[in-house]
Amino acid sequence: LDRACFTAGESVLIYYGAANGSALDTTGIECIETARELGARIVVCTQTDTQREFVKSMGFGDAVRGVFSIQELKRKEGDQFAWPEAMPALPNPRTATAAFKEAVRWYQEFVFKPFASQVGAILKSADNPRGYPDLVIERAGQDTLGVSTSIVKPYTGRVVYVENMQGRRYSFYAPQVWMRQRRVLMPTANIFGTHLCNAYEVVKMNDMVNAGLLTVSEPAVVDFLDAPRAHQEMWENRHRASNCVLNHALPQLGLKTKDELYQAWSRLEQEQRDVHPHSPSNLSV
Repeated sequence: LDRACFTAGESVLIYYGAANGSALDTTGIECIETARELGARIVVCTQTDTQREFVKSMGFGDAVRGVFSIQELKRKEGDQFAWPEAMPALPNPRTATAAFKEAVRWYQEFVFKPFASQVGAILKSADNPRGYPDLVIERAGQDTLGVSTSIVKPYTGRVVYVENMQGRRYSFYAPQVWMRQRRVLMPTANIFGTHLCNAYEVVKMNDMVNAGLLTVSEPAVVDFLDAPRAHQEMWENRHRASNCVLNHALPQLGLKTKDELYQAWSRLEQEQRDVHPHSPSNLSV
């Protein structure tokens, strides 16, 4: 929590529940006690109703604003709620666009939204109408990172792991992290989402590309008149390049300096004169 720069008054979602289904989860209790000592506003999610009642009986006081269980949510939402062991593998968005969109929609509608509504009902306030927590304390024994990275606050939200994660796999939808600049802090590694919002981040990214640490596909240069087609391909996720660059006035590609640009314009102008020697644009006034 120190690494996450946690401050008193922030809201925290804590997952509670031993893997064997027991009501006693010593690490979960430690997480709740620590967050309470630091002045957090806490909501606890348990796996079973028995665990929920056990947490309620612990006497944590007003610091714990609410406790709910996955079992309770399943009874309440019925077929409209699912709680998979991990985020389902997504189809290739380039070759199976429709299936990819449907998989993302299903996860949002049947997993994230019912869960977020339950948390939001406890944490929502005038300045946080959706009730998104400032921080989520995740558990190494489960793969709910897809939900946690979606529900934590954009731009300032942090997901924290406090247990041994060795030998385990975790899944999440990457745009929820990098587009909204959320962070995941682990015992020996971090994942920081960034959308290159400042010059420093751009420079560091370029350094990583130059060092071969990042592989990026080449952009596609599109003629200015082809802009509608390029936009439609991006909207339908059919584009092949990393991004598109509209060419409005460059006479040719590969130019490196201003002098090369002027020379290329001069050659183009001369070529136009040779082809259309009596064009009005070539007549002296």
